[in-house]
Amino acid sequence: MKEDNQQLIGQFKIAGITLLLALVVTNSAMAMKYRDNTIKIKSGDDLNFNLHSATYVITDFSVTSNQDPKNHVYKGLMNDFNLKNDVGEITYNIGRKKSYEVADWFRASIPYYKTTTNNSPSELNFAFLGTLSMTISGGQYNNDATLVTFEDVAIAQGHNYNSNNWWFGGKNCEHDTSNETVTCQSTQTAWSAKFKKSGNTISLIEVIPTYGDYDYQHGAIRCADCPP
Repeated sequence: MKEDNQQLIGQFKIAGITLLLALVVTNSAMAMKYRDNTIKIKSGDDLNFNLHSATYVITDFSVTSNQDPKNHVYKGLMNDFNLKNDVGEITYNIGRKKSYEVADWFRASIPYYKTTTNNSPSELNFAFLGTLSMTISGGQYNNDATLVTFEDVAIAQGHNYNSNNWWFGGKNCEHDTSNETVTCQSTQTAWSAKFKKSGNTISLIEVIPTYGDYDYQHGAIRCADCPP
């Protein structure tokens, strides 16, 4: 009888451990919730500058562990900003949980002086590196719609107090003295553009034409220090 009781107690312990493990797995799954995270883009306040279209292709990324179990984000993911009334947006369906690991990945990719904030994040929910392509006319892009491409552009989201804060920068960008702005060099070499992040909690990026040295030969404004 004593041996039977001990065996029964042992079975209860095993069942209890199994139940506890099941609860841990269930709670972990319940803690993860997919959310819509929307980043917007628009042309800046320049009457001679028009943004016709924009796309973003993710070339590399980092997401906090277990915040995208269905792999909604992957290398090669391309999204169109679908501009309407001069404003376009992309929505990424990912969980939100900040981590040091994602911020470390971002800092290793983008130095602080290449971000709009001129700062580095300590924790992030997710971070992307990608290629931003825009069809632009007006300003230094003349009257014809021109495809302008910016490689290694970084978009990331963290959490600040009671809201989510967005980060923007790039490997080929430099922070400007003006607040929340970077100037980024395009793959076309001769052209650059400014990107301004509107506020800390608003996921809106404004594209602003860069006014540097004037190229009289081609009747267009060129970036400073560009080759002839």
